[in-house]
Amino acid sequence: MRQQRLRDAIIKAYDLHHLADSAVSVVASLLVFRDFDYDDEPVASITSSGEMILDWRGYEMPIESALPIMETVGYICPTDFDATYGRW
Repeated sequence: MRQQRLRDAIIKAYDLHHLADSAVSVVASLLVFRDFDYDDEPVASITSSGEMILDWRGYEMPIESALPIMETVGYICPTDFDATYGRW
């Protein structure tokens, strides 16, 4: 009985992880980037602490900071990272 509960919990964890990855992919598809090389655009992900970020060349921008940029300017550019966020 306990083993089956463990197996079920593992399956549920994988399902939720997949759902979170899918949600991050949707967010990433709605972001607009300008002045980045095609193969060097920021990557959206969720950190181990559960924070959604944009990662670019070692800079991390919380998604909550990207939202007002998208709402006011309409796109994110490299200077948004350089001006505001330090490298890790």
